[in-house]
Amino acid sequence: MAELRDNGEIVLRNGSGVKVIDPATTLADRHVDYSWAVTGYGAQGASARYSLALEGVEGARELMSGARAFYINVSRAKDHVQIITDDKAGWTKTLGGRKNEPATAHDALMPEPARDQARRIWAMGQAASKTAIGRAFLRSNGLRASPVTARIIPPTRKFPEPHLALPVYDGNGKAAGLTMVPLRHDKGSLTPGQTRQLLTEGAQAAMLQKSRSGEVLLVSDLTQGFAAARVKPEAGVLIVHDRQLPSPQLLKVAGGQPDQLRRPDATLLSQVKAELQKMLAVLPRTEKKQDERDTLRSAIKSVSAGSLMEKNTLPEMPPARDGMDRITLAVQLAVSVAEVMEQKVPRLPGESQPDYSALVRQVARTLADTPEASADAAVRAVLGALSASGIPDSVRQAATAGNGGVVPAAVVREVQEELSRSHSAVKAAQPDIPSAVLADAARELDRQAQVSLPPEGRGREQEREHPAPEITRHIQKER
Repeated sequence: MAELRDNGEIVLRNGSGVKVIDPATTLADRHVDYSWAVTGYGAQGASARYSLALEGVEGARELMSGARAFYINVSRAKDHVQIITDDKAGWTKTLGGRKNEPATAHDALMPEPARDQARRIWAMGQAASKTAIGRAFLRSNGLRASPVTARIIPPTRKFPEPHLALPVYDGNGKAAGLTMVPLRHDKGSLTPGQTRQLLTEGAQAAMLQKSRSGEVLLVSDLTQGFAAARVKPEAGVLIVHDRQLPSPQLLKVAGGQPDQLRRPDATLLSQVKAELQKMLAVLPRTEKKQDERDTLRSAIKSVSAGSLMEKNTLPEMPPARDGMDRITLAVQLAVSVAEVMEQKVPRLPGESQPDYSALVRQVARTLADTPEASADAAVRAVLGALSASGIPDSVRQAATAGNGGVVPAAVVREVQEELSRSHSAVKAAQPDIPSAVLADAARELDRQAQVSLPPEGRGREQEREHPAPEITRHIQKER
């Protein structure tokens, strides 16, 4: 600044010439004001004859005070420096108390130690394809030439096993921690151990592989991620946390397109299984036998009234009418659960319409074999109703189109006929076999399984006559 005139004009001079600005008349120049003070961050690289630094320990100022801030403030002055503080003893104590001080005011006001720790751990590792243990682990999982984003973290004193680290990102596409899996030697092979998460608030997904085709696959764990990367090596693979869909910024980091977002079948099944387990958790527990129809009625009320968090988005289901038989109640429960699954696990933009009834039926059959299902009568009855024989698509559509969620009588009759045909087919395919016939068949199989050697010959073995080779003549034609 060359001159400050009495009328408020400011004269600026540099190597290219002189410029005069008038903040009073020019709206664009009204941001110009006196700069009596600047922050320590803004004062870096500057110098002045005199420097007055305000450093205190009251409130959030204590987080910004330290040896680094003291060095910046003291080294700005040429002739004189003066420190003003509200607590001399407390301020002096902060000069040697912290080694790793916050880099910005945001880090001071909202410290995230997990993010800093993840950055230091990530800097310790090397790309999985650059290390011998990483290449061996990728080969064992069928990912020899896949461009995975994982790194191998060497062993430390606290964690003596090498770890496979995956970067985790938040909704803004910024690094938000690590997903770490220990690699253990087991009989000449590498097996992954228990996954350890080092996450900050707002973390959405861990990236196993960046997309090169625009397609992104969402998985629930590392095993599903390896399977997805083997099937589609050009697609991106994200391991999501709590079934949260990735934000557009995260999809951009992963190299994917919103209309090509998909889930493998195993991931879709695991999500449906988690939702069904939440429904079963609110059922009234009972160990004694009771009327199965009453159990199904309570299950229908539980699904329609309060088993899910988003209660207001679910279709209203009327209470079951008296006189309904077990098949009618089972059909109504299956339709209700399928509609709820469609609300909680919606179709992604790149997916075809899932068959939620088939998914619920498959998950119910899996859960029916667990010890929890066998110990509780209510859970056993609900899983038995949901895992019954398949309902045809025409029946399911007609049941969904019913008024007020009540299953039409035609649908009930068709389901009864379908169940009776399936039961009769099962009975016809498994006839009663007498125990004597089974015993004879077992003895015959044992006899056939015994190894028998040919009888040993006596004396000199008779010489066998080998056929003489046929004499052939090769005649070369001459010109």
